[in-house]
Amino acid sequence: MVKLLVPAMLLASFVSASAADYSAVLFDLRGDPIVDELSPGPRDETGKVTHARWCSAAEYKANPKNCDVLTLGAAAGNALSVNDKDVEELSARERTAEKARRGNLARRLYHGGKIDLGAEDIALIKRMIGLVYGSVVTSAALPLLDPAGDPK
Repeated sequence: MVKLLVPAMLLASFVSASAADYSAVLFDLRGDPIVDELSPGPRDETGKVTHARWCSAAEYKANPKNCDVLTLGAAAGNALSVNDKDVEELSARERTAEKARRGNLARRLYHGGKIDLGAEDIALIKRMIGLVYGSVVTSAALPLLDPAGDPK
């Protein structure tokens, strides 16, 4: 029995996807950064939340801090924050646990950085991004989540 477990654990470690950069910016069909319209925009000098601001690829390249862009982490975090039918079909206890798990994962991914996730979490993020966003965001995000995967 032990002989079977060791190869299975080694195989599982190789199957794990490499770390994705959740700070990566998603770009539209023209090559302009996509605006993050689901997250609150930046705060002005009085502390009031403003609307997200679009900018061109040239403006983003010149001064990225002036643009409110959609990152892979923000897209994943926003998508994980939405309830779907799979969660609603769970028992009350399981539903609460799954919502907490997704919320914690959303917080972890939202702020970006290189994060290594298991195949199950990556599959969930792919599914939820596809559920929440349109084809342009989805097609920009999926190759960043799993560079070795088939984008079709």
